Amino acid sequence: MKTIKKNNIKVYLGLLILGFITASCSSNNNNHRKVAVNAAVDVQSFVLTTGQISAPLTVPGQLVPYNNVELYAKENSYVKSINVDIGTRVKKGQLLVNLEAPEMISQYNQAQADMNTKLATYKGSKANYERLNRTSKIPGTISPNDLDLALAKASADSAQWKASQSSFRQAADLLNYLSIKAPFDGVITVRNVSPGAYVGPGDKSSGKPLLVLQDQNRLRLTMNITEGYTGYLNNRDTVGFSVRALPGQKFVAHISRMAGGIDPQTRTEQVEMDVDNKDHVLLPQMYADISLQVKGDQHGFVIPRTALVTNAERVFVISIVNHKAVWVDVKKGLEDGNTITVTGALKAGDVLVANATDEIRLGTPLRMATR
Repeated sequence: MKTIKKNNIKVYLGLLILGFITASCSSNNNNHRKVAVNAAVDVQSFVLTTGQISAPLTVPGQLVPYNNVELYAKENSYVKSINVDIGTRVKKGQLLVNLEAPEMISQYNQAQADMNTKLATYKGSKANYERLNRTSKIPGTISPNDLDLALAKASADSAQWKASQSSFRQAADLLNYLSIKAPFDGVITVRNVSPGAYVGPGDKSSGKPLLVLQDQNRLRLTMNITEGYTGYLNNRDTVGFSVRALPGQKFVAHISRMAGGIDPQTRTEQVEMDVDNKDHVLLPQMYADISLQVKGDQHGFVIPRTALVTNAERVFVISIVNHKAVWVDVKKGLEDGNTITVTGALKAGDVLVANATDEIRLGTPLRMATR
């Protein structure tokens, strides 16, 4: 019995010691876990400041005439003479094409003769009324009814004469359409007719004008800016451009007009620059490579690209508040190499993580090393 009791005591002591060892190990493991959870992460930090950056941007463009017009015949007629050819430089008001239409000349002559006839009739009835009116001053010579009839006749003849004047002016205006003149200074770039050709308003449906006149002393340089860059451009901004037909030559222009709206199909805004071309080195329809410096908002915050975190859910930076990580949602702005502008619930003087990742969770303790 004594031997059995001693063995039981030994077993009991052994189990007791084993329990202490197990508890001690468990306590140490928990301490290690707490240390791992509460361990600070070493990060690079920087102080947030406002600033402005500019980024180079190259977009394709096209040169087009400042003014461009296709000239058609207003009335059915024949080409009597044509005074220009392709490449001819003309002045405003210069006669380009003479057309002839015999029936229109006949109408003009008829309207003129009718107007002269109506004028003579009116003059006669007016003179008759004035004579009767003078005679009526002698009592009993002219009845009031005859005087009224004479006045009515003169008034009707006057109305008919004025109507004939309108018909004559209309015929004269139509006759003026037979002389096609240059609406502005420019150069003839297309000629589709020769003397003797029959022309008329129906030619417009065929898409072939008599002549095409372009103002090439000044050109429009057009480009389409994507939606993301429209807010960074302003009128009078300077742009440089080159054309593939003249390698090595650089040209300068200024933004003159912006459409002020986004094309729903291309999601772009059209921008135009006026280009002085008095030496006629540049030609319409040339393609151009346009270079410009896009300036960001001067009130934005400039940060290194490594400080911006983008994942499937959000775009944010990590602010350091009381040595802990705080995620702050931002909107991206202009990018330039290794820097980018952002806007959000930030202020100058905030301390941000420079080497941010989404592995630095919200509330993670941080140990800073300033950049």
